[in-house]
Amino acid sequence: MTDTPVANIAWPSKTGVVTLLFCAGHSFDLLDTWHTSPLDRFAWVALVVWLSPLPFFRLFDRKRELLGCESMVLYAAAVTASLIGQLGCVNAFEHFGLILAVTGLLRWTWRSLIWISAGVSWMPAFGWLASSVAPDQVLTMRVALASVGVAMVISPFTRTSSNAIHTSELKSFVLTGGIVAAVLIGCLWQFAPMGSGESRLLRLPTDGPSFRSWTVPLKEEEEQLLGGSLASRRMYDFSGRRAIVSVVDGGMNRHAVHDPLYCFRGAGYEIRSVRQFPVDGGYAKHVTIARDRKSTDIVYWFSNGQRRHASVINYWWQSTLRRLSLGRSGAEPLLVILQFESPVHDVDSVQQQCEPLFSL
Repeated sequence: MTDTPVANIAWPSKTGVVTLLFCAGHSFDLLDTWHTSPLDRFAWVALVVWLSPLPFFRLFDRKRELLGCESMVLYAAAVTASLIGQLGCVNAFEHFGLILAVTGLLRWTWRSLIWISAGVSWMPAFGWLASSVAPDQVLTMRVALASVGVAMVISPFTRTSSNAIHTSELKSFVLTGGIVAAVLIGCLWQFAPMGSGESRLLRLPTDGPSFRSWTVPLKEEEEQLLGGSLASRRMYDFSGRRAIVSVVDGGMNRHAVHDPLYCFRGAGYEIRSVRQFPVDGGYAKHVTIARDRKSTDIVYWFSNGQRRHASVINYWWQSTLRRLSLGRSGAEPLLVILQFESPVHDVDSVQQQCEPLFSL
């Protein structure tokens, strides 16, 4: 009986189970992302492929050379990454924490690095990067990367040493205590006072000597994606030049703010051109997108009231630093998007006509 694979199945320790539950709970947003984001809709396929070594080793690693020799270091790193992701509201850290927690189920080898690297294949962050290279092949790249990681981690497992050191009770106790502390910190952090960019959003100019505007209602699915965040959408008429202006404040939910280029690609648009131009306090981007033989000009930027830029990475950094500092690092940046009805040939004229919007 003891020679059968089933009899030698190694289950995770209590510490491993708690770590997995903690990290999986912080990655629960993946379900919503897979449901709503076109470029992430089938990312779960890459996740299934990436997880395949676990049942493989449960069935065939009879000596428990890999499965059953958990890595406490990876568990600790997983909890740390998930906690940082929660405090800073950075999904990528939370997802990476889950990768580390799953990898911690196996004994650490240099091939674990390959498996960890392949784990990013199912993360939304990978879709964001891959969409800028080949938006039509995102799923293929996901599955290919996950498959490479799986092949590298399972092929040589029979050659591994059986002298793995099992975790001690003291290390398990310390890590479990750390997980409990991380849960408490994460729960209390939700109630920490933090200002938002609400007042700046409410100061959005609606009428003036050279322009007028009226409200454009948000769609029901758009309101659901906002998840409690504040947003405004209005049609502006700047002396004959019309544009739909959308402003999103992610102060209450940073995940409601996405990279505009990623959203355009996910909606089936072709990015024809991206040009950066200077504005008061920084720079903005002028993007020309096309779908069904119809092109549209977009201008967008992020603004915290002082600095303006069009880098989603800078936005993530500003937003994360603001949350970790409980609002002391500055105001929440607002995302401002202008979608013009007519072609834009001169961005300088856009800045002059739309100058009131740069007061945000």
